[in-house]
Amino acid sequence: LAAVVAVLLVAASNVAHLLLARGEARTGEVAVRAALGGSRTRLLRQLLVESGVLALAGGLLGFAVASVGVAALVAVAPPSLPRLELVRLDGGVFLFSLAATACAALVFGLVPAVRASRADLTGALGERARTRGRGRQRLSRGLIVAEVATSVVLVWATGLLLRSSAALQGVDLGFDRHGVVTFTLELPDWGDSNEEAAATMAAHLDRIRSMPEVEAVGFTNRLPLAGGLFTGGVRSSEMAAAEVESVDISMRWITPGYLPAMRARVVAGRDFRPEDGVGMALVDERAASLLWPDGEALGRRLETTAIGQDPVVAEVIGVVAPMKHHGVASEAVPTVFLPMLARVAQQSFRYAAARVSGRPEDVVDPLREAVREVDPGAVVARVRTMDDFFSDDVAATRFASFLLTVFGGIALVLAAVGLHGVMAYSMRQRTREIGVRVALGATRGEILAEAVRSGAILVAGGLGLGLLVSLGGAELVRSLLYDVQPRDLPTLLAASGAVIVVGMIGTWLPARLVLRLDPATALREE
Repeated sequence: LAAVVAVLLVAASNVAHLLLARGEARTGEVAVRAALGGSRTRLLRQLLVESGVLALAGGLLGFAVASVGVAALVAVAPPSLPRLELVRLDGGVFLFSLAATACAALVFGLVPAVRASRADLTGALGERARTRGRGRQRLSRGLIVAEVATSVVLVWATGLLLRSSAALQGVDLGFDRHGVVTFTLELPDWGDSNEEAAATMAAHLDRIRSMPEVEAVGFTNRLPLAGGLFTGGVRSSEMAAAEVESVDISMRWITPGYLPAMRARVVAGRDFRPEDGVGMALVDERAASLLWPDGEALGRRLETTAIGQDPVVAEVIGVVAPMKHHGVASEAVPTVFLPMLARVAQQSFRYAAARVSGRPEDVVDPLREAVREVDPGAVVARVRTMDDFFSDDVAATRFASFLLTVFGGIALVLAAVGLHGVMAYSMRQRTREIGVRVALGATRGEILAEAVRSGAILVAGGLGLGLLVSLGGAELVRSLLYDVQPRDLPTLLAASGAVIVVGMIGTWLPARLVLRLDPATALREE
């Protein structure tokens, strides 16, 4: 919303430039109307009506363009965006757009209209009208400074989000998301006891593992990045002896083969084996540091209430590198892993993760055939890849980066157009002066350098103001960033460089008009 308002202000500022220039050009006309009896109120009303018609036409055209633009944005928006199906243009949006257009027309058309209606009959109808434009350029130059400042803020925010998106793409998840297909295995009957359910799951694992495309496969009750949180009270045996309360720790039930399928790193000890019972557990390094801050976790004992009502004591047989279960941008939370085969019948969720060679999508049909060989009623459902989960998790940041890139680019272009217009108008106003100076011996290079310098001053003013606003409001965007500081110096330098380049282009092009100026023609026309 802030980016949209900023672009609206930049665009309205450009319209104000046009109206100021148009008002300057119509000074003589307005003076004549006033000399013929036109009151200032009628002149002001006429000029406001003209700017209102201009704004209304632009608003209607903008609404028509928006109908196409919104459809395009919805098409590229992430499906996880809340209430995406409700994003559309309706009567409320039309009225809001109309109101915004009317406000912009009033605010940015009023000042030029007031200036134009203040007709000095003696000056406007006489020779002094030719040289009085400079005093009225202050407002226009102030608007340019504001436009450049707004562009700096938008480009800076865009740069931060782009860097954040790049950082998310390369983040260490604690596992390898590529080449993993996940699914749920739904059976009409897992068995009447936990032993039968464990045997059923083991049979399916063996059959899937025998497929030539499958490198490793395992089950879990929760997939990383898929949402859902299961915690349990855990404390070390030392904490229990000291009667220290348990701490809530994330729990994961897994089978042998799950960690290899995810390419999670076992940094000490070993993975689960099929015969391991609830008396065995794995912990990640964060849980190990939390439960045993002064020693090694391997071979120690922990007590947990996550298995049943009564506390269960388990020996730590392995330590796993931290895995990001709850979000790419979130910190890995302490996690304890328990043997799923020891409690298959009690699990409400049974997700499988299979690491495959080639494209994961190509293995889905062979997977369905394989599980049906074990049980004709088996159904492979909720098929997704880990890359899909990753894309959904970072979709909000990526989409915000895309939107800000669009808005930042539009603001840069509008700022360059506005600067070009101000400089071109200034050069036209100074035609007589430049003609006289060239006729008296001034070189075109000197005049060109002076013109470029005046534009550079505007760019520098806007750049300084924009950097101050960016630094002052840096904390507002912190929640959108990952592994990037809001006051990141390279991003500020890159945003400044982009604005300087675009701004100087907008200054240089109209300044070059002096190179084509014929002093004799200019003086004769004057």
